[in-house]
Amino acid sequence: MTYEEASKKYGIPKSTIYDMVHSDYVSNDDKFMLDVLGISNNINKNGMGR
Repeated sequence: MTYEEASKKYGIPKSTIYDMVHSDYVSNDDKFMLDVLGISNNINKNGMGR
């Protein structure tokens, strides 16, 4: 889900979710994979995916 969707679902500001995902508590590999998933999700939602 997008940051906006997660914000609405969990009642947490988008900026807080972003900060949590990109904190030192998340490994660089996991950060990279989360970014890839986010980009893929945005592409698919905009009708540019497969």
